[in-house]
Amino acid sequence: MLSVTPVAGARVGLGAGLACILLTAAIMLGRAGQTAHAQPTAPISHAEHAITLDAANAMITAGAARARELGLAVTIVVVDGHGLQKAMVRMDGAMVSSINVAHGKAYTAAIRRETTEAYGNTLIDNPRLLHSIAAVQPHMFLTPGGIPISVDGHVIGAIGAGGAPRGVDLEVASAGLAAIQ
Repeated sequence: MLSVTPVAGARVGLGAGLACILLTAAIMLGRAGQTAHAQPTAPISHAEHAITLDAANAMITAGAARARELGLAVTIVVVDGHGLQKAMVRMDGAMVSSINVAHGKAYTAAIRRETTEAYGNTLIDNPRLLHSIAAVQPHMFLTPGGIPISVDGHVIGAIGAGGAPRGVDLEVASAGLAAIQ
């Protein structure tokens, strides 16, 4: 048995400890060329299709220009495919509450993958579902003004406008979308 004397008079046995260390080293060296875990056969990530900041800003600029032509002050929001804000403008004179409306419309269009108007129309005949959506997802909007942005069949984002009279938000959002099509 091996022993070491670290301090005068004290002896520490290394027999069992050394055997454990040597056994562990032998196992590790025996597996040196092997991978620790099996490699997955399915991909673990994917390329995400997302709207660029330049495209979002071009949409904001075009939508704001249309609102100015109509003599309106609105808020315009562009979100990515997950409904997260990419760009936003609240024009001078636009109501502060229009921020939540525009964002809600863009968010709804992005996650539902359809216009807010189309989604609202699907709920007209189902008041129970309509009330549950209002309770569970209060930031969903069902009025015109939110449009998904699709490229090659993938929704990469959405644009929403808020603060204009009913129906005119859709015109502003459509003008923004036209800037990148």
